[in-house]
Amino acid sequence: MLKQYEKWNRWISKCLWILVIAGLVASAPLIAGRVEMENSAKQVDFVFDYRDLIEISTYKAQPALFIQEQLLAMREAGVTGLAIYESTLTELEMSGSIELISAEDVRLMNADPSNENFRGNNHTFLVFSDEQAAEALEPVIREGFSLFDIEINPWSYNGKEGLAIAVDEREATIIPLDPDPVQLASLQEYGFRLAVRLSDARPYNQARMDALFSRLTDAGVGSIIFAGSTVTGFTEDANKLALTGMAELIEKYDIEVAVIDLTLAKQQKGISKLGFLTDYKAIRLHSILEEEAVTDAKVLADRFVLAVKDRNFRMIYLNARVKVDKELGTITEPMHNVYTSLKDPDFGAIKRIENLGYSIGQPEPFKHQTASAWDKLLKAIVCMGAVALITRLSRMFFPRLTLLVLLSGLGFTAMLYVLNSTLAIQALSLLAAVSAPAVAVILAIFSAERRREGQAVQAEQAGQAGQAGQAGSLATFGWSLGVFLRTIVLSLFGAVYTVALLNHISYILVLNQFRGVSVLHTLPMILVALYVVFFHRASTLRDVIQRIKNLLVLNIRVLWVVLAGLLGGILFYYMSRTGNQGSVLPFEKIFRSLLENTLGARPRFKELLTHPFLIVGIYLSVKYKKQAILALFVVGTMGQLSVVDTFAHLHTPLGISMLRVIYGVIISSFIALLYVGVWEVLVRSWRRWQHLV
Repeated sequence: MLKQYEKWNRWISKCLWILVIAGLVASAPLIAGRVEMENSAKQVDFVFDYRDLIEISTYKAQPALFIQEQLLAMREAGVTGLAIYESTLTELEMSGSIELISAEDVRLMNADPSNENFRGNNHTFLVFSDEQAAEALEPVIREGFSLFDIEINPWSYNGKEGLAIAVDEREATIIPLDPDPVQLASLQEYGFRLAVRLSDARPYNQARMDALFSRLTDAGVGSIIFAGSTVTGFTEDANKLALTGMAELIEKYDIEVAVIDLTLAKQQKGISKLGFLTDYKAIRLHSILEEEAVTDAKVLADRFVLAVKDRNFRMIYLNARVKVDKELGTITEPMHNVYTSLKDPDFGAIKRIENLGYSIGQPEPFKHQTASAWDKLLKAIVCMGAVALITRLSRMFFPRLTLLVLLSGLGFTAMLYVLNSTLAIQALSLLAAVSAPAVAVILAIFSAERRREGQAVQAEQAGQAGQAGQAGSLATFGWSLGVFLRTIVLSLFGAVYTVALLNHISYILVLNQFRGVSVLHTLPMILVALYVVFFHRASTLRDVIQRIKNLLVLNIRVLWVVLAGLLGGILFYYMSRTGNQGSVLPFEKIFRSLLENTLGARPRFKELLTHPFLIVGIYLSVKYKKQAILALFVVGTMGQLSVVDTFAHLHTPLGISMLRVIYGVIISSFIALLYVGVWEVLVRSWRRWQHLV
């Protein structure tokens, strides 16, 4: 039985690369579908927060005139949409449609209502600015407060119609109402696309929401941007199937849902389910916060372009706020700065975005197709190839377990897929992403050592024993560069599997994400380090165990502790930089911007730092038989895993990710050439000095 197992184990070991290549071939149609999906929506919408504009106008002597001027300036600058919130009494007062009067003010004005039910109660009173406002807003106010069982009665003051609301003004001004119909009608005349901000603060009623959607679409609303931490209907979804009802209304009225750029942990509750129910009729939204609107106009413009080009955003949401400096006694509003960032003739974002092949206008959801039986078959082959790649890594540590690992991997994947298909695919993509760079770097070690040993044999046969290390430096560097390029290609196997397995539209919209970024950033380096320390040139498991024992009984020196602490600090800083929220040094921001604007796609900084170490490690391993050189391979693994991680940013267009990798390889090759040149100069200078001594 054991002999039969070993026979099958040797046979399956030879077939692993065949299975890996089969998975790569099956990935091609899946990745092509992903590229087609990315290119299916090329319209970009710039949307300004209208509530911010109203708040800024309250600082002006003529608020209504200021708003009119800014709306015209927005159209000229290229802003195509406005975001309208659910209204409140405070906003209706700021817009000039009503005037709020507290119960105390009523008593002071001797205007206490004659109705005994009002007298002595802490009610909120309001009057409408004119008959048109009363006709449009009274039904909105009555319906809004009735949802919370708050009584409303007619009231008048100085001949103006009004309402008496049976609640304190502090509470009355935070009750959400339908969007202001007067405001909607006014803005429609300016030709803006309208997006509505809906909250989940009111009791859900399907019939009422249907009527609201009908009014909103008639007023020109084409998009919904949910306000707050939950989408409309999420709170009552369990009892009323509210999200299903919302999805039906979105389909009925042909409205797009904006997915705000947030991490999964902070994502609006219910947005993922709503996306599924609407067949992902959604667009990605990137928001510029109020305090960011005063950022240098050129920096803002670069950010807009980067959001569209590098991260597949199709709606840019603009906020603004007045900056008050009490010490200088100045009030600054950032509107002109925002317009400059959009329309400046030299660096304006809109022209640059259009030059990239996009158009400014109504955004459209990415077009995608439901997975067919053919797609499912291809993905099954990809899964098999991913398991084979993982098995290939395990073979480098435990070759006798190859068959067992392969069969266990296939069986576990199938079982997990039945229980939770999404989790199975995500786990497999993570393991494939980890395996590819580790396999690639370990194979680079093999190649370098075979090259050195081959040169030693040739030198010995030629009667030049001991001169193997003096082989032509330029030829050795060229060969090392070739091995490095092969290592990059092998690492990209992990990227191919990740993109093919996670090709669903929910990953582009970031309603789902590649899981295990921290694992990807550490585990390949750990695996290569373990191989170098314990498994390199170990012929049996007993050798590995002996090395572990030797390490455990080593005498620890203070220098080693210091170096370990230094290494820990470097690793901590490295991990703090992972992800979109990672810390970045000030000078690095400038360098990044320079690369981005010069090349069009910025190579990753960690690749420029670590790729050269891998090339130098290959070069030195060919010339010298020193175990310490293998540490360079461990450091170089960081660059290889970064290549895979670039494609794990699934919201980034694949073309941009590929450009980043290519630029990183080219620049790193020149840096490595510089390192090797400096090394050779130092070595030859040292030898000359020794000879003189």
